[in-house]
Amino acid sequence: MYATTRLGKTLAASALNLLRLAGHRITRWPRRGLVAAGLAGLLGWQLIVAGPALAKAGNLDPTFGTGGKVTTALGIFDGAQALAVQTDGKLVAAGSAFTGTNMNFALARYNPDGTLDTSFGTGGTVTTNMCVGYDLQQVRGLVTQGTKLVAAGSAFTGSSWDFAVARYRSSSALDNSFGTGGKVTTDFAANSDTANALALQADGKVVAAGSSNAGSYDHFALARYVG
Repeated sequence: MYATTRLGKTLAASALNLLRLAGHRITRWPRRGLVAAGLAGLLGWQLIVAGPALAKAGNLDPTFGTGGKVTTALGIFDGAQALAVQTDGKLVAAGSAFTGTNMNFALARYNPDGTLDTSFGTGGTVTTNMCVGYDLQQVRGLVTQGTKLVAAGSAFTGSSWDFAVARYRSSSALDNSFGTGGKVTTDFAANSDTANALALQADGKVVAAGSSNAGSYDHFALARYVG
């Protein structure tokens, strides 16, 4: 479940800082404003949108969802941690969703009016089990790569937490040309590794950045993948 609220022209700098401190990820939606994504309680994730310049600051935008708001259920204990805007103006939110047995990677794609894009996944959403048999997986970084989407985060692989990266086609199907069946896990120190951000290089390579714990301390960790 995610709750989406569209505000006015901009969010005040102090409000943005509070959202960042609360763990929200903030990105720019061309021609529409700023979008913040994060956890909204135990049962959903939240998108907060700062709307177009003609809207009065703080007003809900009635052209988005129902009266400026939309909620969508994936499962329970859902949380959005990353956002990306496609070149066609569609918005993709990514995070995790508990599907009954596993906490999996989860993505949802929205049309500019806030409706789910039903050409994506099942009714606009998709969940991916990165490591069969283990139930702790979450997306923290998301980038577009042409018409494809690359999501990165962490997955428990049985003995340790590792970087986890998945690449999706426009339809939401995993891209079998990437990794094994569209998925890759990367171990740094056989303990606790988490990817928190993604960047796409001009040559098409994807860089994931996060942390790796080899025992007592966390350290910067980066991994680059051939695109």
